[in-house]
Amino acid sequence: MRVAVVGAHGVGKSTLAGELGRRTSLAVPGLDAMRDPVGSPPRSLLECTEAEVVQLSLRRYAQRVEQESATPDMISDGSVLHEWVYAAVRLRRQALSGARQDGVLTDVVAGLLREAAARAARTYDLFLLLPVEFPLPPEDRPVSEPFRADAEALTREVTTGTGVPVHLLDGSVEDRLAAAASILGRVRHETVNSP
Repeated sequence: MRVAVVGAHGVGKSTLAGELGRRTSLAVPGLDAMRDPVGSPPRSLLECTEAEVVQLSLRRYAQRVEQESATPDMISDGSVLHEWVYAAVRLRRQALSGARQDGVLTDVVAGLLREAAARAARTYDLFLLLPVEFPLPPEDRPVSEPFRADAEALTREVTTGTGVPVHLLDGSVEDRLAAAASILGRVRHETVNSP
């Protein structure tokens, strides 16, 4: 079984993926931090240029593909879509703010997101989508609330477009875990009993 936990920044993807992995014995591949683009001084993602964001997204995508390809049964924390959704929303929001935009870069990111969606359709058996239900704490706001709303909307659009079943999980961590366990149990039962 190959499950992807998806949603905007700060909705609890890592918490749910980690706890679900512990409870189901499914592997949760780890990833490097998305920072320090090659050829540039060390810097955080927020300090990176748009071109560096694309570079870091490509690095993370390659790492996800490598690790997830080597793990037949797993839970993906974010999926191969996550970084491309972030990059697409960042470019879109900068355009809305009146910042000078590189139309070619925007088109490249849109194309890479389509490629990632095709990969996701071949990779995952289901998506567990976590909605934005609470604001980020003031000390942990790498993105704005409108950014999170845009990221959630794009994630919903792209995951639905893959044809892979998408299950919305809301409520407390325990509510989400109980719903996820029920969904995984049902999918496993259907898989075992299918002709």
